Amino acid sequence: MKPNWENMEKIGEGAEKEVYLHPDIPEKVISRFNEEHFERESELSIKGRYYLAKILHLLTPTNIPDTNLAAKGENVVIISERKKLDDEHLEHNRVKMLLRGKMPAEQKNDLLRKETELLDDRAEKLFYDERFISFEKKMREVGVRFDDYPTNFGNDENNNLVYIDNSFKPWYELSGRLRRNYSVSGIRTAIGGLSADKQSHALNYLQRLEEFYAFSKKEFYERGSKSASQK
Repeated sequence: MKPNWENMEKIGEGAEKEVYLHPDIPEKVISRFNEEHFERESELSIKGRYYLAKILHLLTPTNIPDTNLAAKGENVVIISERKKLDDEHLEHNRVKMLLRGKMPAEQKNDLLRKETELLDDRAEKLFYDERFISFEKKMREVGVRFDDYPTNFGNDENNNLVYIDNSFKPWYELSGRLRRNYSVSGIRTAIGGLSADKQSHALNYLQRLEEFYAFSKKEFYERGSKSASQK
């Protein structure tokens, strides 16, 4: 399927990507990375995002929506499970999207004040929420860094806290090294608490994730060596 972005309903937009309703499957959303992140993301990194998200969904199924596809072609696209979220989240998202458009200065200032009020209120609620504290603890145990900005969270119809920014970067550069954004031992320990069937799936995902990390690491150091030899 080649998305016709102009005819699709945009339901969210952030620094990294835009989110649209899937035109054929109402239970799915399609995320499209912006141009800057498109250039930064290698195909290996996109595949790593997919497998890391699959693992984390199995470990925290009520918090992290399932990911169905991650690919890089003309665009970097991620298709994932759609979650219907609370009115407060929807209103905040609506204001954020309005602020990206053109408008008179007075109207923009009013919206900025409203957005600040909504953000402050949501941050105060979120960071003292036992569900958030539990989610943060689980992510820390598996060594995953995530963006805890309040707009990345919402409550679903069953009052589960949902982390909607579910495309986790699998690795990152730090001090000239490529580092995992996850702990292999931490994930293995967490997988041990799953049913036998889910353990099998999660271990397969982890194996694939590690394979793509090894390929990415090799490419990373080869680029570094090539760059150093040209100086």
